[in-house]
Amino acid sequence: MIILIGLGVSLVVFLVLFWFFSSVGGHSMKAVEDAREASKTFTISSKDIETISGDNLLSTQLDLARAYIETERKNLAKSILNNVMQHGSEEQRQEAKRLLGGLQTVT
Repeated sequence: MIILIGLGVSLVVFLVLFWFFSSVGGHSMKAVEDAREASKTFTISSKDIETISGDNLLSTQLDLARAYIETERKNLAKSILNNVMQHGSEEQRQEAKRLLGGLQTVT
């Protein structure tokens, strides 16, 4: 009889713990999914770039293009890199060309 009570209590404790951790895990997964969705919709405007960069606008644009490439936002990266190709120094144009070449081999 005591063994049956012990097994019953163990089963109840197990079920309560299982329910608790499965509901906590569900909320944390939703938070992760929400954060991913928010990061997809976040875009930096040209005014933001000017504010961040100060005098070194095209170098900041190269950094931003690299970040967009890492986050799989290749169209935004291409747009920025094309601007650097038009207005950048020789060194910046070479880096933009290298990054664009990497995008073309990946896509």
